[in-house]
Amino acid sequence: METYIMLIKIGGSARDVDLDSPDRGYDMAKTVEDVGGKVIGSYFTLGRFDAVVIVEVPNSNAIRAISSATPGEATVETLPAFPETQGNPELIRMIKTILGK
Repeated sequence: METYIMLIKIGGSARDVDLDSPDRGYDMAKTVEDVGGKVIGSYFTLGRFDAVVIVEVPNSNAIRAISSATPGEATVETLPAFPETQGNPELIRMIKTILGK
């Protein structure tokens, strides 16, 4: 599974949705599950983006499908996330090779 961070900006009529309502419309978790993934965490934020969703999906096609299915009132910036180097010997070996160590 691959990990992605989705930075979401909500606009237009989506800002008027009652977040407590079960009929609030788009269900990100269901969309992620439909492509074989899972939501690791989702958060409302202050600042440039309104929400952050961290997902694990099988591949880049799955994340592209999720981004494409996002309602038009929202914009999504998607970032691939990689585990830190600790405990990742292959990544450490590659970095050392590049740095000539």
